[in-house]
Amino acid sequence: MIPDYSPAKSGFYRFGILLCGALHVQLGLEHFEVSASSVNFSIPGQIHAKFNVSPDTFGYHLLFDGSFIESLVPAGRPGAEFPLLNYARQQTFKCTREEIHELTSLLLRINQEVQELNSGRETAIKMYLDLMLLTAKRSYERQNLPISPGDASASSYLVTRFYKLVAEHFLSLRQVADYAKLLHVTPNHLNRMVKNVSNRTASDAISEMLAQEAKVLLRSTSLSAAEIAYELNFSEPAAFSHFFKKIT
Repeated sequence: MIPDYSPAKSGFYRFGILLCGALHVQLGLEHFEVSASSVNFSIPGQIHAKFNVSPDTFGYHLLFDGSFIESLVPAGRPGAEFPLLNYARQQTFKCTREEIHELTSLLLRINQEVQELNSGRETAIKMYLDLMLLTAKRSYERQNLPISPGDASASSYLVTRFYKLVAEHFLSLRQVADYAKLLHVTPNHLNRMVKNVSNRTASDAISEMLAQEAKVLLRSTSLSAAEIAYELNFSEPAAFSHFFKKIT
């Protein structure tokens, strides 16, 4: 397994299988404690990070891009076919020992196809990947998983939905009122619920997501601060500089 890493993102889907050990996974504004016999996913452009990886941690990651699974899912809708590839659903969850064994076996068959360069290997890899996604989907459906693990209170449910919406739309929606409208609540109610659950305001959460994106761009691209300011839809570099100093 890859050791700890700060918030990052890529253009790939990521399918992780944790066989033993434990780690802390961050997806956007959400944080998860992941233990053995779990799977975790991230989607292209989604900010993710990994912390507190225990010494005995072992597992696998499989990366693939959207074009590779076009023939497996309705055009442009992998998140509709597989809920685990959807911002709005739960992207990390436990599986049974049998499910983990099946997923691992399929992943190792993919690795074998990659290494041996046999004819028809791309077709075979797609078939094994489809079976992996289907196995994970069936586990998801069998467990009737909620949007988020743990506390199922109304306030926690609302805040989780808010976090997921921010992670998906923060580049275009910057106001609390934008998310309150999507969630069919008032801005004051949304702020109050976020404050109750996280001890910060909804506006603070939106700013944190922007700061994460800015840090990823500063660390992993050659863009200047001015170019990042326009990439993040700030009116001018000075506004971005003020924001970044304030939030960090």
